[in-house]
Amino acid sequence: MKLDIICSTKKTVCVVFKPSSRGRWISNGFPAFTLNGCELSYVSTFRYLEHVINDVLNDDDDDIKAKLSTNMLISRCSLKVKLLLFKSYCMSLYDVAFWKYISVTVFNKFWSCYNKCIKKLFGYTRLDSTSRILINLSYS
Repeated sequence: MKLDIICSTKKTVCVVFKPSSRGRWISNGFPAFTLNGCELSYVSTFRYLEHVINDVLNDDDDDIKAKLSTNMLISRCSLKVKLLLFKSYCMSLYDVAFWKYISVTVFNKFWSCYNKCIKKLFGYTRLDSTSRILINLSYS
């Protein structure tokens, strides 16, 4: 079968997603994949649509990037722009499928970071209620 697509062998990688239980492993080694005569490399993490995904099916590595992005937004954007970005990107459920594999510890870190970012982004104190902030912002 012939496909009419162009793939960059420099950007294309393989990843083997590990099962949650070590007893379910089938093999430690996998055959080489080739594309246009070039052997593709195996990696444990990769970036897809600006998300860092790893071989244990989570995106924990995005945490640092989120903090840096929030700091940049705080200093450079108006309230109107912040609200638009927040409603577009922070309230969506994109990548929700990964939450099935998230540990309680990582979820709690995410929840804490999410609340801190909202408060910092919109100029509230750490003692302010996140629910009240979201209600206030919905009327802005």
